[in-house]
Amino acid sequence: LLSMCMARISSFMVMPSMIVGFGNWLLTEKLTPSLTTIEQPGVLIGEKCFELFIKETNAKSKNIEFEYIKEVVTAKLIKRRSSKKKI
Repeated sequence: LLSMCMARISSFMVMPSMIVGFGNWLLTEKLTPSLTTIEQPGVLIGEKCFELFIKETNAKSKNIEFEYIKEVVTAKLIKRRSSKKKI
């Protein structure tokens, strides 16, 4: 992303074959080219992390073995111009 910004400042545009970001922030569609992103449920991920942290802390304070679990959250690919093929 930085190299794209620097190229733009230098008054020429370098188009890499594909750039993908994470988070789908508001500015990703405003960039030139607009940035393809992977949208993740950040609030849900934060809530799950905090729940696991509390459970682990409580278990350790009671000298109980904490069993780690695997949580899967859905993500969504939002295709924009940064990942489209040049014709």
